[in-house]
Amino acid sequence: MYSKNGVYIVSCQDPVTAGVACEMELHERLSCLLAEIEPYEQKLIQLNKKMKIKLRKEHENYVEQPPDKQQVNNKAWHTLPQQPLHKGLV
Repeated sequence: MYSKNGVYIVSCQDPVTAGVACEMELHERLSCLLAEIEPYEQKLIQLNKKMKIKLRKEHENYVEQPPDKQQVNNKAWHTLPQQPLHKGLV
């Protein structure tokens, strides 16, 4: 087992050494990924809090319409217009 450019090269003759080398490479790659993501962690936490607050405010301000008004709006979708909007459609 030897390292070339940060990548461990392992011979297939010793499976125990191969497993250890794979674990070491995995650990190294995960550490690099974590180091890349850490600067954005606080920004993501703050954005998450802001979005939760925004959704809660939208939910609190939502006013449900009375059922009879909703039914009138639904009926409008099912009626056909008296005249076609475009002559080529008929």
